[in-house]
Amino acid sequence: MLILVGETGMREFVARLEALGWGRLWCQGRPTPYPGEPWAIDNGAFRAWLHRQPFPAAEFERRVAIAERVGSPALAVLPDIVAGGLESLEFSLSWLERLPPRWPWYLAVQDGMRPEEVASELAPVAGIFLGGTTRFKATALLWARLAHAHGKRFHFARAGTLARVELARRVWADSLDSSFPLWTRERFDTFVSCVLYGRPGIGINPLTADLLFPIHDGEYVESATAALAETMRRAGRASSAASPVATAGGGASCGDADGCVPDEVPQLT
Repeated sequence: MLILVGETGMREFVARLEALGWGRLWCQGRPTPYPGEPWAIDNGAFRAWLHRQPFPAAEFERRVAIAERVGSPALAVLPDIVAGGLESLEFSLSWLERLPPRWPWYLAVQDGMRPEEVASELAPVAGIFLGGTTRFKATALLWARLAHAHGKRFHFARAGTLARVELARRVWADSLDSSFPLWTRERFDTFVSCVLYGRPGIGINPLTADLLFPIHDGEYVESATAALAETMRRAGRASSAASPVATAGGGASCGDADGCVPDEVPQLT
């Protein structure tokens, strides 16, 4: 799954993103991707909606023109109307001829839309972008199934809580964006663990009753920082020094790094 965060310029976070192969979603400024970064362009509709303003069409066209000089994004979101139903669908499709044809444009689905109404309009787009209100996010599975049934990708937008990140994993989203990890280092570490292995807090240390952070099925560590360190070590991106890992039964850690990282996201219960 492609992971995108907000348009941070903090060097430490950018270095971590590069190590993980993750990217950023630009909503306002000029994209400044690191070499090879899978960056993306949002349309600014949600920000305008929060401020009760109309869609900033001129600003969006200016941003697209600037971004074209940077390169081609991993995804770009067609203009939309938040919670606008079929009006938003028509509005989005009306923009296609005005935008770079080779970019992977995603159609934002909104409150008031139904899968059967969107299905016939998917041919010219690269994927479905789950927009809408917070309540609308609960329909993620319907839209993920629709996208994949038509050979399109599915993006879970504004996965701003760990519960939404877990939901994106459960519905097999192809990508998500979140600003959750950008507040503190610990939140970043927690986010990494959640994206790769599930929401923290599902394990309990049987000796101390402390919450544990999952790094693989049946294996936990005792802090978000340790979760990130162990994950990076197993991916070959950090020191190979031993790290303490607790199993579900309190035993020792797995010793073969190549056999510890799953090829698929584990089933969540």
